[in-house]
Amino acid sequence: MGKDIHQRVEDTLSSIEGMKRAEPDPFFATRALSRLEKQQPEVIIPIRRPVWLVATLCLFLAANIFLLTHETKKTKGDVQSGETSSLQGFAKEYGLTTTSAY
Repeated sequence: MGKDIHQRVEDTLSSIEGMKRAEPDPFFATRALSRLEKQQPEVIIPIRRPVWLVATLCLFLAANIFLLTHETKKTKGDVQSGETSSLQGFAKEYGLTTTSAY
């Protein structure tokens, strides 16, 4: 069995001796570099027209301003109508207004 493995190794090594090194075509590097130079860089901004970008930003800004002013009016109305503060409401909700003797 040892001779069989040794013979296989020798056969494999002897088959490699006749091989030649692989070489590319003569102008392979030149063609590859010219293709890389022709490629255009990708655009990072998904919206290509600045008008749409500005309009979208204005829409988000207007929505934020509306929501902030609407929430502020709602909060002022609750305080003016005599509602308790949020801390007192929390204590009342969970029954924390009485003292306990733990």
